Amino acid sequence: MAILVSGCAGYIGSICSRLLLEAGYEVVGIDNLSSSEASQIPEAVHFYEACISDKARLAEICSKFRIDCVMHFAAFIQVAESVENPSLYRENNL
Repeated sequence: MAILVSGCAGYIGSICSRLLLEAGYEVVGIDNLSSSEASQIPEAVHFYEACISDKARLAEICSKFRIDCVMHFAAFIQVAESVENPSLYRENNL
């Protein structure tokens, strides 16, 4: 079973990816590294540096793997910025 983890380089996404790998799942990770570091991604993750809003890139990644599940952790988290620019947060986080 292949699981796509968005935000795989972030704190929660990297831990989730590690636990999924330990449970025997194939993990495909995507992260634009805007607020995280690639060094946090477990080595066995099939990692792609890309933005989740890039539909063509997502289609390309998904066509390489039979994705059974998506876990979305690529959310923006800055409260003050979300108040200033709610549409950006709504688009990314949903």
